[in-house]
Amino acid sequence: MAVAVDLIGMGASGKPDIDYTFADHYRYLEAFIKGFGPGKVTLVGHDWGATLAWEYARKNPGKVRRLAFMEGVLPPAFPVPSYEAMGEEMGGMFKLFKDPVMGPRKIIDENMFVEQLLPGFVNRTLGEEAMRAYRAPFIDPASRKPVLVWPRQVPIAGEPKETVSVLNAIGDYMGKTDMPVLLLYADPGVVVPPAAVKWYVGKIRGLETAFVGRGLHFIQEDHPDAIGRAISDWMRRN
Repeated sequence: MAVAVDLIGMGASGKPDIDYTFADHYRYLEAFIKGFGPGKVTLVGHDWGATLAWEYARKNPGKVRRLAFMEGVLPPAFPVPSYEAMGEEMGGMFKLFKDPVMGPRKIIDENMFVEQLLPGFVNRTLGEEAMRAYRAPFIDPASRKPVLVWPRQVPIAGEPKETVSVLNAIGDYMGKTDMPVLLLYADPGVVVPPAAVKWYVGKIRGLETAFVGRGLHFIQEDHPDAIGRAISDWMRRN
């Protein structure tokens, strides 16, 4: 059985009045997985979903059979020491997101993530049907709070301390675990460019890698079939 989880506040999940920090998302995800009972799970995660998958595996190693991830908010890309270290364009973008006035204006009022960043980080043109589906959970500006909070949780220059601590702990765990791990990556990628693959290969003992083709950040939109085949083959071998 395969289950695609909409994180709390995202997709078709509920939108309670919470802060939508990493800790909130983790709490809801952990409770969701607990509902499956005592068996082991295979986790597949992208972006912050990859971070959540690794954190769940770190805290519940006996519950996770294997883990696949792609373009994750993870070491070695994060934590990042400064905005300048991210480059002018990326650093400037995250400064904008974390600005108390401009962040809400761009993400809440203008729906920048869905309207600009999502199609801008896909290697093909998203059609109107796809865009309607991505807009649907966030028609009401009030529903966009989790979309604003997520980039503000990215650990830059030591803040927020909570996610700095989480990512450092995950980086340490990566060097200790023996579970089967699959890294899916694309060229040029964004947070996991091909050059970063060497870091993961040297860090994670049970790692396999799968190159899926040309892509940026949202590689599932460019290569859904290649990703699905790679995960299926990896699960069959492990």
